[in-house]
Amino acid sequence: MRLNHIKTPLGSWAQTGLSSYDYSFSEEVNTKEEQTLQTKVVETTTEEKHLTEKDETGNVQEVTELLKSELEVSQEKEEITTEEVTFEIPDDGKFPQEVFDLAPDVLKPLLETFTGREKDIVLLSSLTHLSAIFPKVFGYYRDELFFPNLYLFVIGQAATGKSKLSIGEKIIQKVKEEILTRNSNFFIPANNSSSKLQESLSNSFSDGSYIHDNEADTLSFVLKREWGNYSEILRKAFQHERISISRKSYPEIICDTPRLTVAISGTGEQLKPLIQSRENGLFSRIMFYTYSERSKWNDGSYVGNRRQEIHNLNDYIFKVYEVVNSLEREFYLNEEQLADFNNFFEGYFNAVQDIDENLVNIVLRQAIMMYRLLMIYTVLENTDEFSDVMDRFQCSDRAIDFIKVILPYLLKNSLDTASLYDKSIDLKASESEILQLLPQNFRRGEAVKIIVEKLSVCAKTVDNTLKKLLEKRLLKKSGKVYLKLN
Repeated sequence: MRLNHIKTPLGSWAQTGLSSYDYSFSEEVNTKEEQTLQTKVVETTTEEKHLTEKDETGNVQEVTELLKSELEVSQEKEEITTEEVTFEIPDDGKFPQEVFDLAPDVLKPLLETFTGREKDIVLLSSLTHLSAIFPKVFGYYRDELFFPNLYLFVIGQAATGKSKLSIGEKIIQKVKEEILTRNSNFFIPANNSSSKLQESLSNSFSDGSYIHDNEADTLSFVLKREWGNYSEILRKAFQHERISISRKSYPEIICDTPRLTVAISGTGEQLKPLIQSRENGLFSRIMFYTYSERSKWNDGSYVGNRRQEIHNLNDYIFKVYEVVNSLEREFYLNEEQLADFNNFFEGYFNAVQDIDENLVNIVLRQAIMMYRLLMIYTVLENTDEFSDVMDRFQCSDRAIDFIKVILPYLLKNSLDTASLYDKSIDLKASESEILQLLPQNFRRGEAVKIIVEKLSVCAKTVDNTLKKLLEKRLLKKSGKVYLKLN
């Protein structure tokens, strides 16, 4: 409440009181009758004065009490907000029920047919595969263009539910089949060469592409053969950066604004050949879900009709796909939402920095991933509001609530995955590339020839890297022959 909304006649009470009776003060009183009348007027005016002063005092007191009350409520809200906003990393990366309470409503019937880790995996897999089917949705985060595409890697022991990664692919099956009738490059097998991957991305420009594989070994094998090329393509595709890699073995292929979604599962041991160091740029671009629980007997029972829910969702997602992609639509956060988003991530940036300042890149890239999740969530929640002329749409407040709940657990999973790497042998991206390309046994001349041809670097860079790999005990030298130890 504002004070200027209440106007009181301070300093003018006498004028008002007298004018209401059509009387005014005179310099002389001529008769007793007039004097008596004047006395009555003055008495009346005095009484009016007291009443007015009382009203004014009451008004001031009322305003003061209201302001005091509003201030106390404001302070209470501020205290409550301060208490609620914490930036702690949970002890376990398993999602609490609150995550599923805030999950997109359209996914809830399917999610209810799963429990435990499988439920977490189905949620992430569904959101990741959905990120592949909205190529006309885009937004600008820090003035950089982003599409919804996500990278997901599920890490766990054998027979612990990782295979549920395939559920996400099943709910977009109808969309996939429709796209493949006109674009054979929409789905890219994980065992493709880097040149084929780049060619597929280039030919699938309007629809984007996705890679899905339940065995990380498939992709690891390709990366082992073509680490430099493949890793670079994955890193650039995450940022939608222009890809143009020319090698002697194949002609140059240019891909502007690539859009790629990746969903892979495997064990921790399968991860390391894929990404040899947590400092590698590819590591921070992946949304990890990792757990070390032992496998348990599963009798195959579940609540509800899972196959029917997948069928229903498949039909619904196809309709959403058609509506949303009828034209290009720009996603945005309003000023208040953007400020909230930045404050939230700044808190977790500082929290992770306190744990290990070398891991802050995880938070920076998680911010991009969560921005993409906001797009997907808002599309699912507000599809009915989309029209053939609505080319911009605002982020849903509920979507922001969702990422605030899920982010701490995704960060925990990324930090747990990072712990799989021995800090003493963390490698730079360039060192990982060179190590992957080296044969098991080689001489210095062989190394120079291979690396210079594959990565277009100078011989001095190769020599310096060999020296560092020896220091990190990843190579052993006997005479003139080098031996890879890992």
